[in-house]
Amino acid sequence: MIISMDGKTNGTSSLFVTARLAAIVVALALAATFAVQPAAATPQKENLTEAQANALQDKFDGAMGANDAKTVSELLADNVVFVHPSAAVQTKAELVAPIAAGKGRLKSVVATGPRKITLFDGGAIVDGPAAVSISVPAQNGGEPTVRTNYVYDSTVWVHTSAGWQIILSHGTYLPQSSGRAESAPAGGR
Repeated sequence: MIISMDGKTNGTSSLFVTARLAAIVVALALAATFAVQPAAATPQKENLTEAQANALQDKFDGAMGANDAKTVSELLADNVVFVHPSAAVQTKAELVAPIAAGKGRLKSVVATGPRKITLFDGGAIVDGPAAVSISVPAQNGGEPTVRTNYVYDSTVWVHTSAGWQIILSHGTYLPQSSGRAESAPAGGR
């Protein structure tokens, strides 16, 4: 709960507020980095609409759930920072390699609530809750099972010379999550 200046509570989950603030702070830090030195994904001057940002996020989530390495790779900047809910951090190569090798474990990524889209000059922050289903290998050689984790994802999109790409994705487990991965699953959250 958030307590306002007058001492009243407003019922907003502090988890969502904390995740959103963290994404904004990281986005601003990355923006400052781009201004100081050239990077693989240098933002270009082009802007998104909310509908376009939402469609890009749907495309990325669909590609992740389908283990589509080509589309995932196209939508990730070369210098992307991908932070899993487990706190594992991956580069583009580390995220895409298992997917390209056919070892991706994601089964689906589905938004479970409305997304909050914040537009800024040259990009957008898309965040909101999602259900992420992954294939979990069986312990004794049996059939793998599917586990669904509920996460709050924040994704920063910028327009680069390669088109609209993600420079930061950060996920945080939500309390209703059925389990937490001990490390980053191959090719996904």
